[in-house]
Amino acid sequence: MRGPADWVFPGWTLYVEYATQKIAETFPSSEEEKRQLFHFRDTLKQLLLGTQRQAREKLTTLYKAVAEGTYGVKGERLYEPDGTWMYAEIRTPRGEGHRRRGRV
Repeated sequence: MRGPADWVFPGWTLYVEYATQKIAETFPSSEEEKRQLFHFRDTLKQLLLGTQRQAREKLTTLYKAVAEGTYGVKGERLYEPDGTWMYAEIRTPRGEGHRRRGRV
């Protein structure tokens, strides 16, 4: 199973690297300020990595639940066993999605 989560997090990580480097080059700063900037960069990269892992786990769990029949898909709705549903629009990475929750 592959999708946007496989490229969006590495893309954000590259952007954080790029932006941090440009900030360090553009603005004069003390060694302490640079240290703080790079610490922020490293912390943000770790958060992105952790978020990517969590997203992958949740997407894999959801995929397995649908494949095993625990959750159902009908049209553009994802149904939970209790009848609660979530509108799940299938979209391209640049499209805008919508999420609505409701009860049948």
